[in-house]
Amino acid sequence: MKLEYLEDGDNLCPLIRLYDFRHLDAIKFRNVVNKLASGMSDNIKLHDMPFINSVNHCQLTLKRRIDNDQGIYKNIGISDFSCSLTKDSWSWLEELVNPFCKSDSSNGHQWLTESSDITLLLSNTGKW
Repeated sequence: MKLEYLEDGDNLCPLIRLYDFRHLDAIKFRNVVNKLASGMSDNIKLHDMPFINSVNHCQLTLKRRIDNDQGIYKNIGISDFSCSLTKDSWSWLEELVNPFCKSDSSNGHQWLTESSDITLLLSNTGKW
């Protein structure tokens, strides 16, 4: 699964996309999201996961917040981002990932977060 930041090039940019993956990678991603939704983890560096291939050194840290969704925001580094959501939002995001976990034939896409200026896209093909 590739992790890439696209600053411009489309009217929906800036965005971070997860793409070029098989259903087994989607299952692994869903398991990461489940750890945040269930409270097993409060902070996960997605770019350090063995099934993630960072494009142009994109880094995305997933965080669990208690009070409200902050969405995706840029940290100090050039390609360093965080996505901070509540338990309920991580649970909802887990549901959005489910269709990608069933087979490798899905060519669809899903917007996973839209609560900030930078959105998160899940797409096998990388297109939306």
